[in-house]
Amino acid sequence: MQAKNIEVIHMSRQILLKDRIIQAAVAIIEAGGTPMFSTISRRLGSRSQALYPYFANQTELSFAIFDWVARQLNDQIKTELFGLSDREGLIALAVAMRREGLAHVRLTQYLLSIPRDTANADMQQGTDLFRDLLGGMIRPVFQHSRVRLIAARWLRDLIVGDVVNIGAGWFIDQGISADDSFELALTASLDRLTLEDQQDTQDD
Repeated sequence: MQAKNIEVIHMSRQILLKDRIIQAAVAIIEAGGTPMFSTISRRLGSRSQALYPYFANQTELSFAIFDWVARQLNDQIKTELFGLSDREGLIALAVAMRREGLAHVRLTQYLLSIPRDTANADMQQGTDLFRDLLGGMIRPVFQHSRVRLIAARWLRDLIVGDVVNIGAGWFIDQGISADDSFELALTASLDRLTLEDQQDTQDD
């Protein structure tokens, strides 16, 4: 029993330390820095070598950051959108994800720069969370799998495109605000997808 308790305590400390490393890396990214082992260890008051038992290399750390951010965002948005569904919920989800992307532009840019690796558990888990969050809102709105897939891709394009462009200093023309143009593009996309879904129903 005592040995088992020691093992549990050790695991708890390891998880806590991994989270501290990831949080330090995120803070560095948000400040415009690069999350190298050397900069992270300095922020934690440690040495670079102390990070290697938890992350074998920089790539493994980047996947863990991706998963950590995905979990944080998933929990936050699920709480925020609790009770919303159908088209209202889908619009609210797109607006919330865009808002968070813009609030953390540097972090979003970093995450988008990470190559997808389906063989990595952290990367796949984070990807699944994003996919399930979006897919869960899309499914009640559109009946057909083809339209649902198009909807997922269009919405990702709109959200990511807005964050990347605004983050790079574009969309500053005061003729229409970036928020208004996003909502117009979102509404137009959903309207078009609704027609496509109805057409597929007629063709069944």
